Amino acid sequence: MAKIDDVVRRIEEFAPLESMEVWDNSGWQINLGNNETKKIMLALNASFDTVKQAVNQRCDLLLVHHPLFFEPVKLINQPEVVWAIQNNLQIYSAHTNLDKAKDGTSDTLMAKMKKSDFVRYNEFVRVKQFDVPVSVEKLIENLKKDLGLSTLRIINQNTKQCVRNIACCAGAGGSLITELEKSGVDFYVTGDVKYHEALAAGDIVVIDIGHYDSEKYVVDIFKKILENIDIEVVAADEKNVWQVV
Repeated sequence: MAKIDDVVRRIEEFAPLESMEVWDNSGWQINLGNNETKKIMLALNASFDTVKQAVNQRCDLLLVHHPLFFEPVKLINQPEVVWAIQNNLQIYSAHTNLDKAKDGTSDTLMAKMKKSDFVRYNEFVRVKQFDVPVSVEKLIENLKKDLGLSTLRIINQNTKQCVRNIACCAGAGGSLITELEKSGVDFYVTGDVKYHEALAAGDIVVIDIGHYDSEKYVVDIFKKILENIDIEVVAADEKNVWQVV
């Protein structure tokens, strides 16, 4: 058994709440006043499915990346919220503060892509410069292998044969495409690129791996944060909601 205050302290030391974006709602989503936990579930989303998994596995705390709430709540009728409250399950989120943190979501995505010695372009984007240009075809091949993906959405695959650098942003980073191209980025990996964001890409090669596949490693981050704490920690069984047929 562990004190929930100790769990939250570890998370907020790693990813301070004050660093979240102004529109974000990281932190407590459902706080029922319980300050002891016997079992914690880790997940990307606080969906009805993950809440049910947490309840069925007798967890009393669910740690997630994406917040439940972004707007003021006028009516509590979301099934996942009702189910959590009825079953005494507390929910805590670390979102944009975790994206910005050292060894957070974008750092972890770069590491999963087997890229080291990268630098921070801004709070969300990481960039790796290559000593010699690298084949776009080889980068795409390695990306699929390293991330365990059978398909990728690619924009401008044929505009370049080789690139001098690679950038990544976990989550929805399509809005940064134009800025990154102007700054000299050749190859950009992110998720959730919208149609008009894709149209605006000049000759930068953009790989949209999807929101889920860019951030599913958040469970690994939570596990590292909670290392050596005297509590049982389990990962939710989550799958990408998008199916490719």
